[in-house]
Amino acid sequence: MVVVWGLCLVSSSVPVLTAVWELCDLIADPSETRNLAEQRPQILEKMKKTLEQWQASCAAGLRG
Repeated sequence: MVVVWGLCLVSSSVPVLTAVWELCDLIADPSETRNLAEQRPQILEKMKKTLEQWQASCAAGLRG
């Protein structure tokens, strides 16, 4: 079974630790109507970490 996960930042405020995230299975739920963040916290955390690493690499590239 193939699962393609989608990560969405629903709302954010300062500090970012209070951000609300949603995790969806884009194959089974292409309309992103079912939030699986509570059922799959390990995938949510892995995706958030990957996003943070990508954002840091983009910022580093902008600094030269």
